[in-house]
Amino acid sequence: MNEIIYGALAIPYKVENKNYKFLLLKHIKGFWTFPGGGMDKIDKTLEDTLIREIKEEIGLNIDKSSLLNTNLVNHFVYDSNKPERTGKKGETHFYLLKLAGAEVLSSWDKITDHGWFSKEEIVNLLPYENERRIFLETIKVLD
Repeated sequence: MNEIIYGALAIPYKVENKNYKFLLLKHIKGFWTFPGGGMDKIDKTLEDTLIREIKEEIGLNIDKSSLLNTNLVNHFVYDSNKPERTGKKGETHFYLLKLAGAEVLSSWDKITDHGWFSKEEIVNLLPYENERRIFLETIKVLD
């Protein structure tokens, strides 16, 4: 079966003292990640997925106009971290999300912490090389 599991990640950012800061969430399993996730049956678009996931994970209501599709996609095969998906193909689409003055609530019970980090800090915190590479590609839009 060649089922592809589609998902989307938002890279929330803000400008602080003329420098970009990016939001990461710490998952209960100990790794840092951006908000987002896989499409559910109720989601008609990847933007719908992000709107739902951002509400669940950080307690913010956003609309589609606040999301910038970077047209960057990470193609991968799931490993054993998600046993129900092991061996299936995944496709994650990356978006930028400007959060000027928004308070992050970390309302999801699988998130143990969150923080705003510099580009250099993000590169050191992301667990997967392909995520680091796509993050650096994504934020080129901001330059």
